[in-house]
Amino acid sequence: SLTGGVVYVGSQFPDLDATNTAVRFDGEGARFTYADTNSKGPLDFTNGDAITIEAWVKVDELRDGENVYVIGKGRTEAPGFERDNQNWALRLRGQNEKACISFLFATKQVAGADRSDAHWHRWTTKEGFKPKSGWHHVAATYRFGEPESVRGWIDGKSLPGVWDMG
Repeated sequence: SLTGGVVYVGSQFPDLDATNTAVRFDGEGARFTYADTNSKGPLDFTNGDAITIEAWVKVDELRDGENVYVIGKGRTEAPGFERDNQNWALRLRGQNEKACISFLFATKQVAGADRSDAHWHRWTTKEGFKPKSGWHHVAATYRFGEPESVRGWIDGKSLPGVWDMG
């Protein structure tokens, strides 16, 4: 199901058809949802699995410290699921007045962990793009269980980042 408006982006990119569309999410709960009925389906990742996520984004506003989802699997607060069931997510994180790539996932909580949020794992690029600067291509890759494998790109440029959670 889709909650949000359709935007025509073809006029900004001459190689695209004039009626090429994007979805506008207003920050007020707008989203696209896909029912995943298989707990071991193609959208579920575990150690050894590789994921590549990419999207075209246009950000009008993003405050420092704010995290906005581009796409994610889990964390829907649906009945029957743990609150922190975040299998993976590509988000944008506001840092130094820029939108930086943020890759997030959660693992099972471990009893006796040093911190209650130790099961969250977030990698964020050190650089980003300014909001209100048009469309940008963002991408992230990761092989679960191999923290050094994570990579992030904005507009085709590979960017360094840091694991800042987990």
